[in-house]
Amino acid sequence: MAKPSLLRLLAPAAALTAASAHASCPRGWTQRGGRNVETCAEFKTLPAAWNIDVDAVLSRVDYGLGFLGYTGRERRIELRLFRTRGTYLASSFKPPTWSQGLAIKPKTVLVYAYSKQRSMDETLAHEMTHLRFERYWGKKMPPYWINEGLAMSQENVDPAKSQWYWAMAGFAQRGYLPFPLETFVKLDPITDVGGGAEGVGLWYVEAYALVRFLRSGGADFRFGTLCSDLRKGMSFKDALWDAYRYTSLAGMERKWRRWMAEEIARVPPRFTSSGRAFDPYMDFGL
Repeated sequence: MAKPSLLRLLAPAAALTAASAHASCPRGWTQRGGRNVETCAEFKTLPAAWNIDVDAVLSRVDYGLGFLGYTGRERRIELRLFRTRGTYLASSFKPPTWSQGLAIKPKTVLVYAYSKQRSMDETLAHEMTHLRFERYWGKKMPPYWINEGLAMSQENVDPAKSQWYWAMAGFAQRGYLPFPLETFVKLDPITDVGGGAEGVGLWYVEAYALVRFLRSGGADFRFGTLCSDLRKGMSFKDALWDAYRYTSLAGMERKWRRWMAEEIARVPPRFTSSGRAFDPYMDFGL
């Protein structure tokens, strides 16, 4: 069996606008209105508890984001659920071929039914996080690392159930970071990272690990200050000083590495069906 890649399968909304989103369902689709999410599905019917389940995912996202996701909460999300990957890719929204979900500002989320690599709840949480967080950013887009890292960190309530968490474990076990911090925060993972799927996958794991660290230990207020400073155009180094009082990127990186080692040590290792210890590099093909 081919091992799953950590290549990003969920696309940010950078190149899309609300003009391409349509409020009404195509003929033959099922429309279901929930409290906070309006679903338009390429199915004849949906599970009875669908609205409750989808609203619960959004409530979890909103709780996790705090004030960073407050902008636009009065606006209901329009969810398009496609039956297959084929109909998703062939849709008028023209999603990237490598994506399995898409967030389109200001209110549209696209997903297709069933992914072998991710549960539907994880995909929805990821894209809803993009939608809320990008609304907070206004007309600008957040830096790639913080946008993707935050969305990945919102996918699971229990980090030990996240593939990203266990890939981060590989970094901690090896004392390894693939990209120097000062360079990393400026990279576009699709255009600037070499090495194909492997290089892009490593970039995403580092984004997840960095956001998890910056939000750790009850530091959500400091993380919010960092986001506010970056949104105003402050450099990463200056915003890091303002929010966390780190005097150098090297000093922050040393603390980040220690945090990863301590974080992973608290959680028992996962095991595969063969009984051997879970290895992020072996199991994810990094």
